[in-house]
Amino acid sequence: MSDEPGRMNRTEDSTFYEIEHITRFRYSAPVREEVVTLYLQPTSDASQHLESFRLGTEPGAELSDFEDCFGNTAHFFDIPSEHEDLTVAARSLVGLHLADPPDAPGPGWDDLSALGTSRRWHLLHPTPLTRPTPALGDFVKKCGIERGDTPLASIRELTTRIHGGLAFERGATGVDSPIDHALEGGRGVCQDFSHIMLAIVRGWGIPARYTSGYLFASGEDDERLTANASHAWVECLLPGLGWVGADPTNDTVPPRRHIRVAVGRDYRDVPPTRGTFRGAAEQQLEVTVGIAIADAERNGRGLAGGLAERARRRSPPDARFSARRVR
Repeated sequence: MSDEPGRMNRTEDSTFYEIEHITRFRYSAPVREEVVTLYLQPTSDASQHLESFRLGTEPGAELSDFEDCFGNTAHFFDIPSEHEDLTVAARSLVGLHLADPPDAPGPGWDDLSALGTSRRWHLLHPTPLTRPTPALGDFVKKCGIERGDTPLASIRELTTRIHGGLAFERGATGVDSPIDHALEGGRGVCQDFSHIMLAIVRGWGIPARYTSGYLFASGEDDERLTANASHAWVECLLPGLGWVGADPTNDTVPPRRHIRVAVGRDYRDVPPTRGTFRGAAEQQLEVTVGIAIADAERNGRGLAGGLAERARRRSPPDARFSARRVR
């Protein structure tokens, strides 16, 4: 188990969240020599601070961490022996520092050259999951999407247009489906919304990155959130403003309830789990994510009880939820 405490840095404008992310792999036959990479540790930056992070596996494994090319903290482990089940449990305490989104017009289109786009080429070029297609062109035309007077205004308007142009439906696509699957069906999940937005803003010359993390549910009826799962949104780099967040799934501006874990070009750069194993077996994946406001949940039952209550209240009837402490 890895335990990486941080400094407590509470302010009046901070909200602290406890997150439990439990992933369980079941195999139809024994497997061996399993090698896994994890992107589960929230980051620390100007908008959030990681107070503590605990990570464990069953069967037990020696965990190593490393920093990838995007500056994310990832963990790595291997299990040589035969096994039919693998559980990965991560628990985080994160302080989110509330800040108002930019209300000024922001930089102009000509100012983007100040970013040194040659150094940001990987955030401007298409990837297999963000490649422009004829279906994207049809979507842009149907929704009346076009560049506005400034990059910031264009990002805000694009967020709203994508939100209104696609329906949110759990299970409509896979996390790494090409954007055409969502565009042709008119529905998708947060990864689709984010990949579509990335394809458009990069075409406008705005460096943009895929952001993986968590969204604390507000409880509003119209909120689009996959129960017991991580979340995804977009961050665009603008001169003088830095990274500006946009959540086209919910038409909101992070980081009010968004907790960042990792960033990359698209989903394939930063999946929560990625790995290989030896053996002729089918794999079944179960994921449980629970998020609770730390101080509120400590007054009484504690995190496990609070997460279980949230799961019963907010999860669909067929959702499987397990709230338990990681020791």
